[in-house]
Amino acid sequence: MKDILFINTIDNCLDNSSICINLGTLSLATILKKDKYDVEIIDFNYLYRKKYIKYHNEYHKDTDNMVKYILKFNPKIVDFYTMTNSYCTSLLLAKKLKEKRPDIKILFGGPQASLTAIDSMKAFPWIDAIGVGEGELTIKKLVDILLENKSFNNIKGVVYRKNGQVCFNGKESLIEDLDSLPMLDYSLVNVEDLSAMPLDVGRGCPFGCIYCSTKTFWQRYFRLKSSERIIREIKFVIDNYGIRTFNFVHDIFTVNKLKVMEFCDLLLKNKINIKWRCSARIDTLDEEMIKKMKESGCESIYLGIETGSERMQKIINKNLNLSDVKSKIKILNKYKIEVTASFIYGFPGETIDNVRETLRLIDILRKEGVKHTQLHLLGILPGTELYEKLKDKLVFSNNISDISNDKTISCIPKNIILKNKSVFCQYFDFDSELRSTLIYLDKFNAVFYSFLFNNMFMTYKILMEYYNNELLDFFLDFKEVNYNILSDSEDITKIKNIIDALKRFVFTKDFDKYTSLVREIFKFEINIFNFMYFDNIKEKKFHYMYNVYDIKKNGILDDITQKKPIEIKITRIKDCHIKLEKVV
Repeated sequence: MKDILFINTIDNCLDNSSICINLGTLSLATILKKDKYDVEIIDFNYLYRKKYIKYHNEYHKDTDNMVKYILKFNPKIVDFYTMTNSYCTSLLLAKKLKEKRPDIKILFGGPQASLTAIDSMKAFPWIDAIGVGEGELTIKKLVDILLENKSFNNIKGVVYRKNGQVCFNGKESLIEDLDSLPMLDYSLVNVEDLSAMPLDVGRGCPFGCIYCSTKTFWQRYFRLKSSERIIREIKFVIDNYGIRTFNFVHDIFTVNKLKVMEFCDLLLKNKINIKWRCSARIDTLDEEMIKKMKESGCESIYLGIETGSERMQKIINKNLNLSDVKSKIKILNKYKIEVTASFIYGFPGETIDNVRETLRLIDILRKEGVKHTQLHLLGILPGTELYEKLKDKLVFSNNISDISNDKTISCIPKNIILKNKSVFCQYFDFDSELRSTLIYLDKFNAVFYSFLFNNMFMTYKILMEYYNNELLDFFLDFKEVNYNILSDSEDITKIKNIIDALKRFVFTKDFDKYTSLVREIFKFEINIFNFMYFDNIKEKKFHYMYNVYDIKKNGILDDITQKKPIEIKITRIKDCHIKLEKVV
């Protein structure tokens, strides 16, 4: 019999996510194990990805399988770590567990449960308690009370019931010295399949963006572990698991320049050869820091830019100086640090021209060498100023952000969702003509724009010339032709469907003087793509009405009205490496 099981439920990204570990769960489990509690972590993402449990993508089958798996351990307490995109799954799984074994104590923690704790306890009677905020200082108290059926009287950091009433004695203080936390016990998780080890290097963000709930969860209290402690953890992982790539888990690792420079110098001084990545704000970076980070092994940075509009930067309280973005990206490119730039659209008060500015910046950054640009529809999250501002205007909607993707939402009766808007606010929308007009812009950016830019650059270039470099106008025409495929979240990322949708668009839309040329270039680039990845032959010849060979090679357009028929031979050299030749 286990004293406590920690559960990470499915995050609905099974097909395209790498295996990872949850550091919050591991930290709590480590503390309990050190104190001789019998603990286990069950990560259903890992179990399904490794096919230790068959994944059906059907709610009833999958939750039944999870319940059976959990009950094999005969636990006394089951603790769920909750995020926005797994909350419904956690709630429904916990309910089934309670129905099967009423004696099991159900404990919830993590950001989503913590930020909705009182309302969640009122709505879901099968939850026995919810830990609020950082759990390291309270987890032993909570577990002892649940195991011994005692009262939570005077215990901070937990929401519970007493005599049928939901009670909360206030938040526990945040941990001031993160070095005081124990070294993580990695024997509790599966690390053998990790491509990079996540490392908890600090917590909290000092900034006040109105759409972000993490600042509420961490109370805007910025903390970093000491450089010596981080180095110690890195050495431990290298010595015990041979992993030399690290993902520094912190909303903004680069806030304190002196600390970052100190850490980098310590890595270099100790000749610790690793690769690492982190998150940053563009205004916390300068060339001296970037150079030092690169020297010490930094290979990629995640930047939350959010909007290309100066007006919206102020409205959402992000307050970046956008004139710095391009210059900082050039510096990061200079030192060969890969960038992921993230953006959001659909804010209250945002105009169509503001979104144009965001899309222009995305396109500029891609041309500057930024390999990954994310665009997310704004989601209304608990604990944010936006929720407080909009809560009386929210209506249940299918037009939700990808960060809230939880397929089991359909399994919760709608009346429960409508009665508990504060718990499920991520599934609500507000009246906005902009959001309605630009529905699926996020999918277009993630799938079709990215595919064109990466695989069919000349097709992209001609289309953007036709649209005067206005990506928004490109999207609106594309959506008109391909609304059905954009609305199909299940099949949109399949290569065949991507190519079919692009083909439908290119051969349906009239592009004025560019029509014939863009269709020939499209055929040429699709033929190359299919030959590289799908055709199992040594060589193949194709005929075209334009000199597509020179157009692609030189990246420039000749007189587009002048047709120059050409035959091209594609030869496979090895795997996806090919050779293009004009046939004389």
